[in-house]
Amino acid sequence: MKKLLIITLLFSHFSSFAFDDGSDKIIKKYLKAIGGAKEWEGIKTLQIVRHQDSKYNDFLEKVSILRDKGIRHESMMTTGSPNVSGYHNGKCWAVINPQDFSLKIKAETIDSLVLDKFQIRKDSLGFINIKTSTRSCKKYTDGVFEDGTQIRDISEGHNQFFSLHFFKWQTQMPWNFLDYEANGYKATYKGDSKISIDEVSEIEMISKTGDTVQYFFDKKTSLLSRVIQKNIQLDFSSYKKIAKVFFPYEIHKTVTDFQFIKEAPITPHSDWYIIDQVKLNEPMDESIFIKPKQ
Repeated sequence: MKKLLIITLLFSHFSSFAFDDGSDKIIKKYLKAIGGAKEWEGIKTLQIVRHQDSKYNDFLEKVSILRDKGIRHESMMTTGSPNVSGYHNGKCWAVINPQDFSLKIKAETIDSLVLDKFQIRKDSLGFINIKTSTRSCKKYTDGVFEDGTQIRDISEGHNQFFSLHFFKWQTQMPWNFLDYEANGYKATYKGDSKISIDEVSEIEMISKTGDTVQYFFDKKTSLLSRVIQKNIQLDFSSYKKIAKVFFPYEIHKTVTDFQFIKEAPITPHSDWYIIDQVKLNEPMDESIFIKPKQ
C-alpha cells in the first residue's frame, strides 16, 4: 500500500509537470519586465496622449482608461473633424462631429511638429485646448452619417474600428495578466516563432466570456511585442519607464478584413501611433465613459 501511494504521488507530480506548458512562467517574466505585478495592481486609471501620422489623415488623441470598466477616446483630425467614442460596462458608443468639442491636454511633451499641424498653441499653464464646432468641421459624406452631431451605439460587427471586444480588451490590458487564472482566463503556450529577427513566445489567452487573444513575448526582454485580437494586430516597441512601470511608446496597428462602414469597405492598412504622454492614476469621473444623452 505504501509503495502504491508513493507511485501515485510520483505519477501525479510528473503528470502535472508534463501538462505545465510554461505559459505561467512567461507571463510572470512579462509582469516583472513591465515593473512588477504589485505596481500594476496599484494602477486604476491610465491617461494617454498620442498622435498618428497616417497616409490618409493625422490626428491628436487623448485616451482615458478606467480599469476594467471604461475607455474614452477624444480625437481631433487635421481635417477639422472631431469625434469622441467610448466603452462602459459592455456598451460602445460614438459621437461624430460634436457641436461643442474641447480637447484639453497638458502638452509639455507633445511633438512640436504635431502642434504645428493642428495649429495649436500652448497657454501660460502649458495646456492646449482645441475648441471647435461642426460649422468649422468637414462633414462625413459617406451617406451614412448625416451632417452635425451624431450620437450612436456601436454594436459588435458594425465595424472593426469601433469593436466592442477591442474596446473591452483595452480596459483590461495588462491587468488581465494579474491573477489571470483566478479571474477565469485560460492561458496556453502555442510555441516559439520570429517577428522580424526577434524570437518570440506565443501565448493564447481565452477569457471566461470566450474572448480569444494571441500574445507574443520577446524571448530576450520578456516584453510584449505583438498582440492579435481578432483582425487587429498591434506591435509594441520603444518601452519607457513611467514612475515605476514600463509602457510602449510606439504602437503599430494593422487592420485586416476591415470595413469602416459595411457599404464602403477599406483595404487592409496599418498606422503608427506615437505616445506623447502617459499619466497614471489620474482622477476620473466614471460618468465620462457613459454614452452622452442625445
